[in-house]
Amino acid sequence: MAYQHKGKKGSNRMFLGEIPTMKIKEIIHEARNVSFPWEAISSPVRPWIEAMARAINTQPEFVLLEALTVTSCLMGPDCVFEIRNRHKEPCNIFTLCLCEPGTGKTHAYEVSVEDPLQALPIKVLVHNYTQKGLFEHLNSRGRALICHGEMSSFYENLLKRQTEGNGERQMFCRFHDGNSKIIRTSHGKGSKKEGALQDEREELEKSCLSLGGFCQPQPYLNLHHMLGTSDDGFLDRISTCLVDSVILREKEVLWRVHLSIKFIK
Repeated sequence: MAYQHKGKKGSNRMFLGEIPTMKIKEIIHEARNVSFPWEAISSPVRPWIEAMARAINTQPEFVLLEALTVTSCLMGPDCVFEIRNRHKEPCNIFTLCLCEPGTGKTHAYEVSVEDPLQALPIKVLVHNYTQKGLFEHLNSRGRALICHGEMSSFYENLLKRQTEGNGERQMFCRFHDGNSKIIRTSHGKGSKKEGALQDEREELEKSCLSLGGFCQPQPYLNLHHMLGTSDDGFLDRISTCLVDSVILREKEVLWRVHLSIKFIK
């Protein structure tokens, strides 16, 4: 996979090609040697997350990370974390779980993302978007969550739009950092539309946008290679999880379900 940028006539500049398969395997092996910070999760929460994850044959890390992403979105634009005295940060977080097919990502997505959001009176989950549509969604609903069971197409489209000069990465960086004002130009100065001068600049005072979902390791690492060509800090804002996946046999799943029911009771 590689992206072309068409500049002057007859000029096709290639960004980057695929990472060799052996190099990808090496990266995955090294990443899995990094321990997940379960010590940061309080004892009443951790066993509940683990029991629920094992009951549906998925990984507790997947359930936890996506649940945190949903929670950060639901906290809304008025919530902030006070890191230290006079230093506050928005609660927006960007996450990504890397996992191979058949490792339970569909189940994790259902219990962590789809099921909780069904109870909301307003819809916050965004599947497809344009900059204008995303702006209007945030302007009317105050919060948005971009999260899919497979996020490869999202990052591919982000790369494509960036090469077309749309500033997608910078837009998501501003959303992540909770800038006090997000400005969108709705009409150019030469627009003949009535009221164009008044509508030319629109401001979004507050916004809350979180980013989550799942990707297969090999396709994403090739995308990551291309996303890393810019030093705008976009990749630094994404918390990525890659753990060894354990898939249970049918009898083990039934046993885990029994345990989780006893635990919840």
